[in-house]
Amino acid sequence: MTLHVGFYLVILIVMAVVSPTKHSASFVFATFENNSGWSNDSIAWCIGLLSCCYVLAGYDGATHLSEEMENAQVGVPRAMVGCVIINGALGFTFLITLLFCMGDIESALNSTTGFPIIQIFYNITGSLAAANALTAAVTIMAIVSTIPLITSAARVMWAFARDQGLPFSRVLSKVERKRGIPTSAIVVTTCLLVLLGLINIGSTTAFNAILSLAVVSLQASYLFPIILVLWCRIFCPETLIWGPWRLGPAGVAVNAAAVCYLVFTCVFLILPPFQPVTALNMNYAPVVLGAALLFGAVYWLLRARKRYVGPLTELHVMNGCDTV
Repeated sequence: MTLHVGFYLVILIVMAVVSPTKHSASFVFATFENNSGWSNDSIAWCIGLLSCCYVLAGYDGATHLSEEMENAQVGVPRAMVGCVIINGALGFTFLITLLFCMGDIESALNSTTGFPIIQIFYNITGSLAAANALTAAVTIMAIVSTIPLITSAARVMWAFARDQGLPFSRVLSKVERKRGIPTSAIVVTTCLLVLLGLINIGSTTAFNAILSLAVVSLQASYLFPIILVLWCRIFCPETLIWGPWRLGPAGVAVNAAAVCYLVFTCVFLILPPFQPVTALNMNYAPVVLGAALLFGAVYWLLRARKRYVGPLTELHVMNGCDTV
């Protein structure tokens, strides 16, 4: 956390202080650059939400660790809301600073590095060494932020394997007794992450499809539970059992807004990012999502429906007291 915030402040201060030129407020807040090929600026803007949705996706990450938390019914919601508020504020501040200080936008988009942010750092500092240092800081921040993502994803894999819902569940559900961690799930999750990262070397199109798939899949996984909760709030509120974190009547409006937002993003994030559409810029997320759903359906019919019985409850005996 300290490393993350420290590098963030260093990059922010360097951009704000060192940049030789500053764009006007009208450029930052009133200028729209459409380089997507879409004739409709509104559609281009909606499709461009992918990067914004991606960096804030996974707000349910804390729930994956709830089995290992004390007072999870309070701590998990607090972590979910707090992460979105804090990271949203930090990201917005970084974005505004970047837009004011980025320099020539065309040089960033047409950078020979293939990464606009590297060119922006060079435009700001005028130094190759400084640009490399800032890029290294961003890379380190990305690596550090990957650690909790692996932790959260591995816990999901382990829990699902424990319930016999995955192939090779016997291996993936093992917990190392000495450390009390699901080592097999962590190793498999890390290997899958590395393989997904290597895809970008061979095909940017495939990598972008995976990014779109990740966001759309997560958004869809949030959508259906919220729809069910909203339905129960309106038509059968007596069936809901509330915890200590509750918004009361305002929860209906929040759930309705969430449903609208999630449907909106799920529709636009599967559209091609550029026009005209070619084999290289096509958004293949729907194809990959369809393949994943097909695999899940086939695995369910052939094996999982005979073994998967829903979440299991583990009973531990500690110091003569039963704990669930």
